[in-house]
Amino acid sequence: MHDAARAAREFGLQHADASKAFAVIGRPGGPRVVLGRDLKLLASLGWEDEDVFGPPHEVLAGAGWRGVDAAESCLGCHSTGYSVTRRAIAEAGVGCEACHGPGGRHVDSAVGKCETVNPIKLDLDRANMVCGQCHSQGTDKTGKYPFPVKSANGALEPFAPGDDLAVHFIDAKPLRNGQGWEYSLLTGAAERYANQRCTDCHDAHNKPGTAAMLKDPTSELCLTCHGIGNQRLLYENHWGLGNAIEKPCWQCHRNTHSH
Repeated sequence: MHDAARAAREFGLQHADASKAFAVIGRPGGPRVVLGRDLKLLASLGWEDEDVFGPPHEVLAGAGWRGVDAAESCLGCHSTGYSVTRRAIAEAGVGCEACHGPGGRHVDSAVGKCETVNPIKLDLDRANMVCGQCHSQGTDKTGKYPFPVKSANGALEPFAPGDDLAVHFIDAKPLRNGQGWEYSLLTGAAERYANQRCTDCHDAHNKPGTAAMLKDPTSELCLTCHGIGNQRLLYENHWGLGNAIEKPCWQCHRNTHSH
């Protein structure tokens, strides 16, 4: 959100349109969009190059950027603390509070250990729901928003980490892979992934550019579970290819864990 007009110009908007920019949201080096002050997406050159910055989600499929209201389609996941009722966000992009909850009392606390959620200390289901609030396919209970919305005191407020996602979200239970559907796919194959946390393999605090935010982008991560007794799962098992395979497991086995 800082210096949004300058960032928008760099992203391809003309000066007149860039002056309307409120924020540029998205992943560095990946799909990004320019958000206008009315919370609608602004046209930019980035959206014309679909190979690099095409519409990042199927929620926008067929619509392109034209007329897309980010307040109804995007901000529940691509911002922090988004209130549907107030059409306001606490922070552009995914910040600390998206996973740890409001941090005001934490900041004000003399010891800095107050009123925040630590997903590691949540039980397995609630911990995975912190990720699932965005990495799912489905809608809120009204069927209007493609992200969870919490009804509180007559207002529609953001999902709070630690809450039961099923109370605020209807999972579509997709049968095929899709970008951002990891939690839906994981829970849909629950019998295969009992007792596994998203954070067993992924690090939400990882440095940008790390493949899929994996804790270890090599095959060593996969082999922590996919050993055979005390014997490692060797490349010789791969249809006689021997040790010629140099890619990490996940580059070929993208669907093994349904995401």
